[in-house]
Amino acid sequence: MLRRSETISDSLEATSPDLHAEIEGIAVGAEQPLAAIVALNARTMFLRAAGRALTDPEDDAECTTGALLPDATANGHTYLFGNWDQHERCIDNSVLLEIRVVGRPAVFVLTEAGILIRTGFNEHGIGITGNSLWSGDDTGSTSGVPWPVVRRRVLHHDRLATAMGEVFGARRTHSGNHVVADAEGFAVDLEASPSDVFALVPDAGLLTHSNHFLSVGARSRLTDVQLGRSPSTLYRNVRVEGALRPRVGSIGVADIQAALRDHFGHPQSVCAHARDTNTMTVASHIADLTERTMTISSGPPCENDYRVYRLDPTVSPRSM
Repeated sequence: MLRRSETISDSLEATSPDLHAEIEGIAVGAEQPLAAIVALNARTMFLRAAGRALTDPEDDAECTTGALLPDATANGHTYLFGNWDQHERCIDNSVLLEIRVVGRPAVFVLTEAGILIRTGFNEHGIGITGNSLWSGDDTGSTSGVPWPVVRRRVLHHDRLATAMGEVFGARRTHSGNHVVADAEGFAVDLEASPSDVFALVPDAGLLTHSNHFLSVGARSRLTDVQLGRSPSTLYRNVRVEGALRPRVGSIGVADIQAALRDHFGHPQSVCAHARDTNTMTVASHIADLTERTMTISSGPPCENDYRVYRLDPTVSPRSM
């Protein structure tokens, strides 16, 4: 794996030198080999190449996500939200980062220590979150661009069109779902496979997603491998939509929090708990892209309070 990581590292240094330098800095700070930190960011790619997630469900993240546009919310703001479900050990490894680099937009991210991003937004109000997907088109190759790199590239932009273009233009060897939104009032769900990217837009200002392909194009062309290993995906996005749909036009943060605390199908619920496996909701997050804030619960939101964190766009990065 580390030998393959060296090849990925060389590619990243050529195509994303700033992010490669950030990974190098993480490696130095953690006193770990560079190849190990590259492998951490490419973890899903390596697991898919090995086929492990079919037999070891703890190896894959299972998340329930969504977006709300101004017409759907009480205050006219745009939101990205979701529950990040993964192995319970990730609670101790989760971090919040405010990253400022000269020549790049300031960003705020929630992630695992050592990984460039899981979910986040930038000072221009462009945000991204997402879910694990697995299609029959996934090649098993490790020659693609790791999704954390692609998501950070999305946040390099001040315009939504070029931000979305990072998903379409990435060299893809495994599937993944990306919910991209803009504070100005647009959101799109990009179901990406190695062969294509399929787009979904909100209905009446509301969009939800879990861990299976929802677009007609993807469902007609791809074999959905994730369904067999994560059947709860069939109801998790439906439960969140069902909780929020009746309140479209007046949805507030408290309504989103209540939807993310849903226990239908417990413990494999929207608010997931470790029982049959060690998978649980590591963090619940609600990004207000209009206000540039993220409201976060560490651990299952039914047991933990949410706290608000703000990105201050007035702070300037220091030159190195």
